[in-house]
Amino acid sequence: MERVINLSSTLFLKLIQFEPCSGIEHMNQRLEELTSEGKMNLGESNYAGAEGLVIVNPGSMYEKKRTWTMIKIKKYHDFEAKLVSKSEKKLKRGNRKEFKMQTLENGREFTLRAGLNYSNYDSTSLGSIVTVKCEGFGKDGSPIRPCFFRARRIS
Repeated sequence: MERVINLSSTLFLKLIQFEPCSGIEHMNQRLEELTSEGKMNLGESNYAGAEGLVIVNPGSMYEKKRTWTMIKIKKYHDFEAKLVSKSEKKLKRGNRKEFKMQTLENGREFTLRAGLNYSNYDSTSLGSIVTVKCEGFGKDGSPIRPCFFRARRIS
């Protein structure tokens, strides 16, 4: 594997040695280091912030599917937004349902795709307050890869 990676000319692929995880505190510290906005140092090279890290069960074999022996860990941000409108876009392979959302904090509007779970789309009414999670925020303040987390229950 190392030989193949060294022969490739891409800047986006780097072999990283396994590091034993000593607990949740160690995992969170390493996740913060790897995903920070600045540069991270991996051996002799510096890289922009990573998406996350992968926790691997020692001694497990690699599988080409999602498995509990390898778990991807990412940092998420969550915030509340108001559902302003709903729409459906016709695509070649069916329709895509979207929410038009407005953040409660600064009123910024953004689009939130309903994803595969259309029950969220159908059961959430206009004006509802929704918790949205995302992987961070762009330079203009818009959420990066926002997804529906849950609608606030009002009792």
